[in-house]
Amino acid sequence: MNLPVPANDNIGPDQLLPLREACKIAFPLGGMTVSGLRREASRGHLAITRIANKDFTTLRNIQEMGNLCRVVAEDLTSIGGMNVVKAEKPLPEQPGSLSTGASTLPRDALLAKIQRHRNA
Repeated sequence: MNLPVPANDNIGPDQLLPLREACKIAFPLGGMTVSGLRREASRGHLAITRIANKDFTTLRNIQEMGNLCRVVAEDLTSIGGMNVVKAEKPLPEQPGSLSTGASTLPRDALLAKIQRHRNA
């Protein structure tokens, strides 16, 4: 991922930026909000600096976040014309979710259903 081109030549990749300004520069077409950056920071994907109870980050930190959040098509499987892509690292379990044994992933259930139809 290349560093975004800043709107101001005085802004380098390691310049501390308020999260609102970092969103405008790193995501000029939108798609990311201040709350989204805070969420990624709470997940450990984005390094932020808190000064006087205000959050700052750098364009380099946003680039590293993009690398950490990248989805890699390591096991690309086609099911009925639909591509299924596995994430680079497994998603954490949702807090509060209960499990009473081995859970069945939707993909596994679909594959089992297809196998049953083939054998029928």
